[in-house]
Amino acid sequence: MSINTPQNWWTTLDENWADLLQIACSVGVPLSKFHEETQGTNGDPLEPLMVFLERTKKRQDHDTMWLFWQRVWAAAPDSSKINSWPGWGTLCELCSEDWVFQDEERQEGVEVSVHP
Repeated sequence: MSINTPQNWWTTLDENWADLLQIACSVGVPLSKFHEETQGTNGDPLEPLMVFLERTKKRQDHDTMWLFWQRVWAAAPDSSKINSWPGWGTLCELCSEDWVFQDEERQEGVEVSVHP
């Protein structure tokens, strides 16, 4: 599936959810630090990873979800073996196709900010 709309992005995420979660667990992104970066003191650092991700997905909070997958991508080992992980190509596509949300924001007349 080619990601060319926000709906395609969310559909791709949903269809590959199990593989993506496995990758996230494999690379071990520290959720407490992620909460601190995205929610300040409002986040619960003890909230289980799956609960946080499910809640974020349900709200379709693209900025937070995209930032999380960027962190997973950055934490992955620098090895060609990751290319054989189920869902790795999808994770890369979700990270790189962020532009579909930027186009949506521009159409709504919202200034687009650059992700950290």
